[in-house]
Amino acid sequence: PERLDNGISTVQADIYCAGIVLFELLTSERLFPQELEKRDILKKMKRLPFDKIQTGSKSLDKEIKRILKIALHYKPHKRFSSAEEFMHMLYYKCLRPAQLRYMQPAIYKWLLSIGLGSQR
Repeated sequence: PERLDNGISTVQADIYCAGIVLFELLTSERLFPQELEKRDILKKMKRLPFDKIQTGSKSLDKEIKRILKIALHYKPHKRFSSAEEFMHMLYYKCLRPAQLRYMQPAIYKWLLSIGLGSQR
């Protein structure tokens, strides 16, 4: 919101953008269609449709919505203070270590594909 309002880019603006990406990944729809005017986007930013997030698990939905409400808060000072804090909340509240264990091969394969992993 602050980028549209006054053009200032901060860590909190980046967290907002990461929240948008997560929201769109979970709902499979654009949060802010391109045809919206600036004033309409700012208005929509104050009332986001968190009820569209449905993972199939009520407890997971509750945690993700709670985290996204912080990341996508209209006021920057009410968002996470850092990307690490945002990721920490996602990991410890949404991903269980047992689930992560099953994702490790896919994460490793992805890291290799973008040149960040090393061959064993």
